[in-house]
Amino acid sequence: MVDIADIGRISGLINERQQINNALAAFDAGARIVQFGLLGPNTEPPNMLFLVQSQYMIYPAQMLDAIKSMLTTRRNAIDDELESLGVTGVEQPPSPSATRRARR
Repeated sequence: MVDIADIGRISGLINERQQINNALAAFDAGARIVQFGLLGPNTEPPNMLFLVQSQYMIYPAQMLDAIKSMLTTRRNAIDDELESLGVTGVEQPPSPSATRRARR
């Protein structure tokens, strides 16, 4: 059973999970990185987000694989946290091959 006090956290986790699923699906469909952000405590002003336009950069495959792996690891951690909060039955994303077959 879900504790009402956890609803905000649960909603945030489900939203983050959906964003991760969207990013992974976009990578699988051939999307590329065109911008990234940097945030650091030692920036001036402190904790300012710096957005870097990178549409002309070529990212190595190893970097993209590492990003996808990190996203998958985070999604798994979210699933574990949701389960610990009493949330079950969260929809699993379709496999990339199933998604490609459906588009044909």
